[in-house]
Amino acid sequence: MEAPQDEELAAGLQAEKILHEAMVSFVTPATTFAALHASTSRILANLGYENLDMGNNFGHSIVSHLDARKYIVATNDLELGSAHYFTFEPHIRRCGGKWGIKHENIYCFSKAGRACAL
Repeated sequence: MEAPQDEELAAGLQAEKILHEAMVSFVTPATTFAALHASTSRILANLGYENLDMGNNFGHSIVSHLDARKYIVATNDLELGSAHYFTFEPHIRRCGGKWGIKHENIYCFSKAGRACAL
């Protein structure tokens, strides 16, 4: 894939890369959805970006029924390991910027407890 020529889009892709790498290095099966939300929110603010998601989440569990979905939100104290699979999909924009950007991966935990993209 070619890199975008627009500086704001290129920077947004780099911010998404940073967020995904930070998430993988931070989480374990015992990490709560809320702790991941707090960590991601801090990094996002430090990068000068805002969360554009209408539900203020950064992803969710993968389940058979939508009503069983668990979200990466500040109030969800369930452990990530309770979800066999989960998405991490920050929808972000540079504060005051023009473009929103979103990169989604589905993750699970390896036997060693490391988050792995499918």
